[in-house]
Amino acid sequence: MPFADTENKAAIRRQWDRALLTRWMRIRRRSLLTYFGLPGPDVCDLIDWKDLLDRHRTGVESVGHTRREQVKAQDEMGRLTTNLFVAGLSSGFQLLRADVEDVLLDGLDSDGSRPLLNDGRAAHAARFGYDLVNLDFDGGLGYRDGSGAARRVAALKKLFERQEGHSFLLFLTINVRDTMGGEIESYLRGLRTRERGPGWQKTLDWYLSRTEGEREYKLKAAVPSFIQTIAEARVFRCTSRPPIAYEGHERAHMIHFAFELEAVALDGQPANLRGFSVQDDIDLIELPLIRCKEGQLRFASRQHEGFNAACCAASVDFLPENIRAALLPALTEKPVWSENNE
Repeated sequence: MPFADTENKAAIRRQWDRALLTRWMRIRRRSLLTYFGLPGPDVCDLIDWKDLLDRHRTGVESVGHTRREQVKAQDEMGRLTTNLFVAGLSSGFQLLRADVEDVLLDGLDSDGSRPLLNDGRAAHAARFGYDLVNLDFDGGLGYRDGSGAARRVAALKKLFERQEGHSFLLFLTINVRDTMGGEIESYLRGLRTRERGPGWQKTLDWYLSRTEGEREYKLKAAVPSFIQTIAEARVFRCTSRPPIAYEGHERAHMIHFAFELEAVALDGQPANLRGFSVQDDIDLIELPLIRCKEGQLRFASRQHEGFNAACCAASVDFLPENIRAALLPALTEKPVWSENNE
C-alpha cells in the first residue's frame, strides 16, 4: 500500500522535517505554513505538523487507472476524509482527485478543480503560492511513457514555474527504483566533464561505479544538482540538505530529500534573470548520506571517495541539540569513507 507509515518514515518526519519546518518559519517570519502534497489516507504529516500548518492545505490523491485501482482509491479517499475529521483537520482542507503530476502540469484535477492557492490565471499558466510542497513518489523519480517522456520529471520542472516568486520548502521522497534507464548515469557523466578542481573526476567515478544495489548513491549525487538547476532557472536560491536513505513499507528502498527555495527579489520586486545558490557543484557532491534505521538517524558508514567528515556539522546545524548530538559522534566511530563498511 503506497504511503503506509513506518518507524523510519515517522522518525524522518518528526525529527528531520519538523526541524526544517520550524527553521523555515523562523527565517521567513511566518506564523504558519500553507501545504500542498500527498498526505496519504493516514494523513500522518498533517497530524505530526498540525501546529505548524496553516488551515489552507491542499492534498492530492490519485483516482486510479484500472478498475481495481479506482476502487482502492475510493476507499483511501474515504479513509483520508475520516482521519482528517477525527484529527480536527477538516476545516480549510482541499482534496484534489488526480495524479499529482497531472495537477502540477495541467493546473487542475480530474474534476476540473484547481489548487486552492492559485493566482487566478488560466489553469495552464497559473502560479501557486504554497509554503511547503511535500511529494512522496513511492514509484520512483521517473517512469517513461510511450514517447520516452518522464512525467514526474516534467512535473517537478513545472512546479518551479508554478511557484516562481514564492519561497517554499520542498520535501521529495522517492523509491530508488525507476525506469529512467541510464539517464542518472548520463547526468553524472555530464557533471564529470566540468572542471571542479583536484579529486572531482575521481569522486564522480566513485558514484558512477556504484552497482545496481547502490543506486541510492547515484540518486544522492544527481537529484540535488538537478533540483538546483531547475530552481535557479526559475529565480530561486536553492539550499539542499543531506539526503536520507531508509527502508520503507514492504522493504522498499527510499531516499528523502529536502530543499529550501528562496525566491530572489531585487528592491522588493521579484528578480527575473536567475537565482544563484550558495552551494556549488562541489558542495552538493560533498553532502553526506544519512541513513534512518530502526527510527534512528545516523551518517552512513559508507560515503563517497574523498569524503570530508568536517563538513557534516554545518549540514545538520538546523537540528535540535539532542538529535545533532546523537548523530555527529557516529562520524568518529569508524572511517566513513571505507569501501568495506556497511
